[in-house]
Amino acid sequence: MHVVRVLALLMLAALLLTACSKEPKPQAESRQAEPKPAAEQPRIPTESPIPEITVAERPKHNNIVIAADSGDVQAVMWFLQNGHPVGEAERYGYTALHRAAARGHNDLVRYLLYKGADPNQLNDDGFIALHNAAMGGDSTTVRVLIDAGALIYARDDNGMAPIHLSAMKNNFSSAKGLIAAGANVNDMNENQWTPMRVAQRYEFSEFVEFLRQHGAEK
Repeated sequence: MHVVRVLALLMLAALLLTACSKEPKPQAESRQAEPKPAAEQPRIPTESPIPEITVAERPKHNNIVIAADSGDVQAVMWFLQNGHPVGEAERYGYTALHRAAARGHNDLVRYLLYKGADPNQLNDDGFIALHNAAMGGDSTTVRVLIDAGALIYARDDNGMAPIHLSAMKNNFSSAKGLIAAGANVNDMNENQWTPMRVAQRYEFSEFVEFLRQHGAEK
């Protein structure tokens, strides 16, 4: 019994010596992610590009979207002044911004953005206004929307980015604006469509050559 007690005391002493001899490890410094460079802030117009007036008479258009499609600025103002949201959508989800961009009504595009229109609001086909600008607008329309935060690689429901739709509509002006803003002329969607393949599909030979001059490969 005495031997067992002695052994137990010896083991306890050994454990205490081991614990005391261990130096506390320095605490590791907490790692933090590298700060990301600040993203470029959207440049929403801060002043109305169109003189605002109070419009008294109700316009002939049924809604703000049709008014924007026709480029009727005063009609758009009336709808906004009478409680209609700037992002109000009509059939198929088109907004005033979609329609103004599709027609290249650039001052109206700026005005709608100034009034709070979302440049990335989707319609029922997955289009943002930049898709419409790519088809029917021009380089200015494209630049204004991208400056306001429109996503240059937004995909519609068919996987097409705005640069693909410029090719589909043979729209050199909007394509120049997109390329100048950084759009990839070799952008390939999940169905293997590139802007060049789209232009070839519609037999737009000059557009194909235009894309080649800007680095398109296939």
